[in-house]
Amino acid sequence: MTGTLIQIWFMPRVVTQTRLLLVFSVINWILVFSLEAFVFPYQSKNLPTSCALPTSTSCFTYSATGRTYYLSAILSGVVVGVGILAIWLHGRFLPDDIRVSKSHSLLQYLNIPHLRMLATSLRGCCIPHNDDVLVDDGLLIMKNVLRISATCMTRLNNVQYEIIYRYLPRPVKPLFSKEVGTFLVFHFDKETGRITHRSSYKWLTDVGIDDSSMTHWRAGFHY
Repeated sequence: MTGTLIQIWFMPRVVTQTRLLLVFSVINWILVFSLEAFVFPYQSKNLPTSCALPTSTSCFTYSATGRTYYLSAILSGVVVGVGILAIWLHGRFLPDDIRVSKSHSLLQYLNIPHLRMLATSLRGCCIPHNDDVLVDDGLLIMKNVLRISATCMTRLNNVQYEIIYRYLPRPVKPLFSKEVGTFLVFHFDKETGRITHRSSYKWLTDVGIDDSSMTHWRAGFHY
């Protein structure tokens, strides 16, 4: 939940400092586990008590429960707060190592002046490529969109069908495509990789999903 809570705090931007998310998630897990497994149990003693039901055979009341049941939540919240502060400081004072031009197709597609409106930091999600900048496809997840092939991207709720289709036996794929029907896709220019402003409804068999297109899950938006 640590990473989820930190991500919720920064909505609608995606937290791209994944290493920091991992560090604070591990710290939080170790802290809570240690308290609940090795600290709190040894602070409690069984108190004499009577069972609410005559048929009950094992009723326990612990002496420290009243003052320890909320401590894990408080300390976990403190770790989340420190994580939020660390990510904010990292994004605020560590400058981006790559500048993305305002003419980039992703910025024009989203109608935003800078990618910082979409991500907390550009480090790690933008890389130089020849005379261009590649922007990670995953940033569009915050806009409920994901790229599925070299020429198409679609809404996240359609990706489940794409994943199933990708791993079906070849003879079954046309039947599955027919059962799913057409769905909305947004187009890329095949030559330049730019996001176009065109969209259409296509069958799964027509969006360019094949074995070689798996590389585009790790590719980026050009120009």
